[in-house]
Amino acid sequence: SSWQLTIWRRQLVLFSLAVASRMSRDHVESATLEAALPYCFASAAIAANLFFWREHERAQPFVYLFQNVLESWLFRSNVLLLVLACVYTALPSDRVAHIVLEILLAAVLIGGLVAGAVYAVRQLRRTKEVLAGIDF
Repeated sequence: SSWQLTIWRRQLVLFSLAVASRMSRDHVESATLEAALPYCFASAAIAANLFFWREHERAQPFVYLFQNVLESWLFRSNVLLLVLACVYTALPSDRVAHIVLEILLAAVLIGGLVAGAVYAVRQLRRTKEVLAGIDF
């Protein structure tokens, strides 16, 4: 389907950013540019996620509403993780701030997955109950 092509485009864009980020480290001679590059690539990844999130919101490609809501939730989590990772990287060597951000990162990662799974199971049960009440 055309939505599958969109998913492949998203994967290609993010994979290309990861490869370009890795390759650029070996070819940068300026310390200032070397320090800025991770933020440039992270910003590009955030922009790509936001773009494909918007495409998802427009297309609403899944049959059930809960599937579309879940996908949006995962996009939101991805963007938040990237932003928090940038903040974490930019922090000076402040042990307390790093610990706080590590906890936030873990909470977003684990919380996002657990909340998404709980939501999906609840919606699947609800859909099953509605379908059970239909006389075929």
